[in-house]
Amino acid sequence: MKRVFLATVVMFMVGCSDDTKQSTQVAQKEAVVKEEAQKIQAPVVAAKESVAQEVKASQATQETPKTAEVVQEAPKAEAVVAQVAEASIDAAALYQVCSGCHGVDGSKVALGKSQVIKGWSAKKISDALHGYKNGTYGGAMKGLMGAQVSKLSDAQIEALAEHISKL
Repeated sequence: MKRVFLATVVMFMVGCSDDTKQSTQVAQKEAVVKEEAQKIQAPVVAAKESVAQEVKASQATQETPKTAEVVQEAPKAEAVVAQVAEASIDAAALYQVCSGCHGVDGSKVALGKSQVIKGWSAKKISDALHGYKNGTYGGAMKGLMGAQVSKLSDAQIEALAEHISKL
């Protein structure tokens, strides 16, 4: 029992030291994503303002606005912003913290107490991680896992779940 406790403490400390490096990398990547998103959103905002001006002008002159294409492109641009944000999350780097207990391919029973996560669907993993984060999921590993996922954003959890489901 003492060995299991000692192994748990060591694995937690190793995970925590990796978390600091990982958190810094994630923060840097998130800053880049925000900057890219702002670059992409600027034309969308400008297009929406242009559409509003054209609509006002057309109402005044009773013309049909010629900006239907711009109006249709705005949601597409917003979708691109979301894709850029999701694509910038390095799920493999996030999983490195997990691999200490779950194994490189998710096939280990973490600390002899968890389930093997290899083969789980992205939804099942996402539900479990969100449950650990809000304290509604987990058995023996609930406290340890809650601490691990508490720092992750919803987008990071989704990216991580997708990554693990493909191991």
